[in-house]
Amino acid sequence: MKLRTAVSLALGALLTEEGNHLEVLETVTRWLETGRGTPRHTLAVHVVHSVSLSTFPQQGAPGVVRMSLARILERHPAKGFALVVLGLDDPATYEAVAQGLGRVEADPETFQRTAFEQVLSELSRSARHRRGVIRFLLGRHRDHTNAMRGRGAS
Repeated sequence: MKLRTAVSLALGALLTEEGNHLEVLETVTRWLETGRGTPRHTLAVHVVHSVSLSTFPQQGAPGVVRMSLARILERHPAKGFALVVLGLDDPATYEAVAQGLGRVEADPETFQRTAFEQVLSELSRSARHRRGVIRFLLGRHRDHTNAMRGRGAS
């Protein structure tokens, strides 16, 4: 817990300057790729959960700039996409990233700002050997199909 707090404070401090955003995203992405159960992976999971479900640093934590999944996809599309793919493929972060993408898609303004249709196209192209991405796309397709059936029945 102390390590997570210290790293969160350090990353939050780095995020106060726009020039550090890409480096922080690259670091978190690398950490997510380390083996599960490692301290780096655990810290990356914390960050991915935070940006997907709300913001990082979380509300109430020190830091001027708060990064969200939508903001990352909007301002740093390539790094954001890499984080999304790894996040969907990691069982520890799948649900949080899927929920975050659902929120982006549900808000028309955010959908537009993040070029979400392009994100979906890129996810489709990258899905071949990525089980989490396939799971997300199939679940999204199922949900949209069921919603369309529900509208047709009413």
